Amino acid sequence: MRPPADADEPAPLAPANADLPAGATIPGAGASVPPGADPERRATGAGPDGQPDRLRARLRFWRRVLWITSAGLAVLLTIGAVATWSGAASPAQDNQKLDRGPRSGPAPSFRALDLADPSRRIALADYRGRLLVVNFWASWCVPCRREMPRLAAAAAKLRGRVSFLGVNTKDGRAKALEFVRTTGVPYPSVVDPAGSIGDRYGVYGLPTTVFIDRRGRIIGRYLGEMKAGTLDDLLAQLLDAGGEAGG
Repeated sequence: MRPPADADEPAPLAPANADLPAGATIPGAGASVPPGADPERRATGAGPDGQPDRLRARLRFWRRVLWITSAGLAVLLTIGAVATWSGAASPAQDNQKLDRGPRSGPAPSFRALDLADPSRRIALADYRGRLLVVNFWASWCVPCRREMPRLAAAAAKLRGRVSFLGVNTKDGRAKALEFVRTTGVPYPSVVDPAGSIGDRYGVYGLPTTVFIDRRGRIIGRYLGEMKAGTLDDLLAQLLDAGGEAGG
């Protein structure tokens, strides 16, 4: 006859196939055994629907993965939209497909405050009879920051032959003035805090540059940062339209 178990001795385990009363709990399994459940289901820790806890855990995991993936995609789409506005979302050729602004016809008129001297107003009509390059920019626009020194150099080179005018778009005056100072822009800019001038020109993103002949008609435009070669080609077209040879 077996002596009584010592108080510190663990109780012997029940056989794996031992029947449990309906509604009992399997220690450590965290699941109740429903009435009528078979022994195999009890052994796997299945829930009332007969689905193993492990399978339900996997389903919860993949639902979380799907939610995180969807949220990440939404963030990427938002970033892409912002990048497109700043002119950095797509290659140059794709940018031009996105640009739906006028490429011909009379340039929309405007009159706005001078960025450097708010007591003075500058109008498009002031440039009538001159070849004109109108560049829409902002201090927060990274492609604008790269492009502006090229425009500044071209303006200095073509002084007296081609005029340049900037349109500072949806920007703060202090930051815009600092931007002009650091990039060495020699030509004036008007302020367009609400983007109303840009709306008239169908500006989709920054930078956008519009080329206007002596009669005040648009002969070309470019959405995005212009590399040196692209700028030279467009300026040559503008000079040809004005009856001048490129220089």
